[in-house]
Amino acid sequence: MSELDLYVKYLDLSARLGRSGEDLAAWVEDKVRQDMERSDTQIERERRREEMELQRQREEMELQKQREEMELQKQREEREMQNQREESQRQLELKAETKKLELGSRNNADGAGPRQSYAPRGRKYPC
Repeated sequence: MSELDLYVKYLDLSARLGRSGEDLAAWVEDKVRQDMERSDTQIERERRREEMELQRQREEMELQKQREEMELQKQREEREMQNQREESQRQLELKAETKKLELGSRNNADGAGPRQSYAPRGRKYPC
């Protein structure tokens, strides 16, 4: 409601209440000022409420962004750990294979390779 509308409203009301003269002018001025202040206060409250809502939404978005970044970091770390485990496993397998080949070549070079047994197979009877 505009200031002019408020003056008209309170002049009409004061006429019904039987006010007149300086008392009327002071009363109308006071009522218009109170309504305007109330209106300004209400507008200010609404503006603050909107600002608080916007701030809350910004904070919520920032928290969501941080959660997503943490999740991505966690996934990266898990992949890195998995890659390291796989690499360690391959290295262990290579070392075992190398050791096996080294032992096999030493045994063959020393003549200590696998020997054939010429023991008779089957039951042995007591003499």
